[in-house]
Amino acid sequence: TDVRVGVGSLTVLVPADAEVTVDAEVGAGNAQVFGEEENGTDVDVTRTAVPFGGPSDTVIKIDAEVGLGEVWVEQR
Repeated sequence: TDVRVGVGSLTVLVPADAEVTVDAEVGAGNAQVFGEEENGTDVDVTRTAVPFGGPSDTVIKIDAEVGLGEVWVEQR
């Protein structure tokens, strides 16, 4: 799934029972993915979250991009 925002905030909530890989890119700003945060310019974060208890049959791939602002991804 591709999600893009030019300027502003992008929030993505994903299910806790899924294996999720996120590639988050921010031109200038902040990326917080599964509780780990990086900020600055040309931020590029790749993280994978595996559900407690091991791999899942549900696999989600997210490419998130913000030009100026923030990306926030959390499992719930």
